[in-house]
Amino acid sequence: MSIKRLSQVFLALGITSMIFTAGLVMGYRYPGALGLDSTTRTTSPSTSSRSLGLDALLPKDTVNEQDFDLFWRVWNLAKEKHVDRPGDDDQLIYGAINGMLQLGYDDQFSAFLEPEINTMASEDLSGSFGGVGVELEIKNGYLTIVAPIPDTPGDKAGLLAGDMITAIDGEDNSTWTIIESVSKMRGQINTTVRLSILRILDDGEIKEFDVDIKRALIDVESVKWELLEGDIAYMKIRNFAADTNAEWDRVVTEIVAAQPKALILDLRNNAGGYITAAVHMVSEFVSGGKVITQDFGQGDKRIMRVTGEGRLFDIPMVILINRGTASSSEMVTGALQDYERATVIGVNSYGKGVIQEIFSIDLGDKGEASVRIVTARWYTPNDRWVQDDGLEPDIEVKTTMEQYEQGIDPVMERAIEELQGIL
Repeated sequence: MSIKRLSQVFLALGITSMIFTAGLVMGYRYPGALGLDSTTRTTSPSTSSRSLGLDALLPKDTVNEQDFDLFWRVWNLAKEKHVDRPGDDDQLIYGAINGMLQLGYDDQFSAFLEPEINTMASEDLSGSFGGVGVELEIKNGYLTIVAPIPDTPGDKAGLLAGDMITAIDGEDNSTWTIIESVSKMRGQINTTVRLSILRILDDGEIKEFDVDIKRALIDVESVKWELLEGDIAYMKIRNFAADTNAEWDRVVTEIVAAQPKALILDLRNNAGGYITAAVHMVSEFVSGGKVITQDFGQGDKRIMRVTGEGRLFDIPMVILINRGTASSSEMVTGALQDYERATVIGVNSYGKGVIQEIFSIDLGDKGEASVRIVTARWYTPNDRWVQDDGLEPDIEVKTTMEQYEQGIDPVMERAIEELQGIL
């Protein structure tokens, strides 16, 4: 077995550290498709012949044999005494690894993805998958929607960022793992799944309801735009995937040709993506300066700066955010807000201020697993850390249940009003 570096920096929101998309699930790429940074370093640990034992993941000179003797003593005791003995060896090892990453480091975003889950993540990174079209995490014990993917069945059914899924096809999912929930939400295209939803709106209103959603092939398009009345360009960024830079450049070329008077950048329900895409986007609007500072610990800090090759340095603009705005979309928002380049409108963003690096692990005939380890924290140009609290908008605009059900978008209305006031 070998461990190889994927040369990616993954910005995920997590079940602890995983964000899934119930399409063929997992955003980012989904999942998020996340952050590429070829400058970070890694090593390739040697492995033993034991079937993925903990000692197989560390160089031999770092293993404390006494500590691992304790592990195997507890292992044998559990195998002999646990009410559900003997247990599945692979699942016990996978659980021990996640315990080390998450409990040992008190880190909800580092995680080991067993082959089945890792395959789902890889499928979503490809950009097309079938299912409902929502990005998921376990939050406060609930299966929670991080963001619905625009123009998918989940989005069209009215699912919102922050909605909690309490049952799937009538079955209580409170004790299920995220992979079990995702498996239930998947199915043949054109078949239907029923989700039970608990919703808490921005104004505190609570609503419980069931929704039937027909599964479909999910094809993610990163960037869309249209010219609104009053010569205002509206750009919707779905995520920061591998092809986002190319899509962005094409759209910006069209916008420049249209010569709009102002621009709305909509990052609502954008759960993140590649760091390089975030830097590319900020560079379109700011001629100089840093986008983020990465802190790798022990005094190792690195700055990512704009390229200075943008085409939209002077256009008046606003950015729209909500609870589904996370990670690299927060990088873009935070940088442009710090430089006072854009007015931010909406409600507080998600609050994902760490960077993950992805390592693949070849398990032979069992498939390929991966380990996602938090290798850095990131900060805005003004050294703000968004973790947990998120970014606060310059202008707070909440959406009520009544407005949502009537198809009214007060955030967009305020954005247009704000731009018209300065044109």
